[in-house]
Amino acid sequence: MSLPPHLVFIPIADIHTLKECKMNVVGEIKWYLDGDYAHLRFSEGIGSFSIDTVMVPAIHRSKGIGGKLIGHILILADQLGKQVRLSARPIGDTSEERLQRLIAYYQRFGFYVEDRGNSIAYMVRDVPTTFKPEIVE
Repeated sequence: MSLPPHLVFIPIADIHTLKECKMNVVGEIKWYLDGDYAHLRFSEGIGSFSIDTVMVPAIHRSKGIGGKLIGHILILADQLGKQVRLSARPIGDTSEERLQRLIAYYQRFGFYVEDRGNSIAYMVRDVPTTFKPEIVE
């Protein structure tokens, strides 16, 4: 998977760690934005990826940046035949309405709620799916 020049993949651990120690491979994708950046942090286990954080600066939200970062991980997961997991939880206002908006957002990517807690939803995306993530050109 090649990334456009404004996106950078930063491996924090390598695949040998995964094979030898059964530990997570951890990485980050950064999208540089006019002196700032958005990022997605993830980890990879034997059978799945986990999206740990997706952060987009407030002035750059609602422009599809977070969705495109997620799309890169989904493409990689599909190529490797792995599930993707995440915990959807609102930052700040933890109302049920905000949680429902987050759940609906991730459902657009093919995730479904596996379990629920108070102000958190544990979501999974199985492979293969019919979803075709959008890749940044």
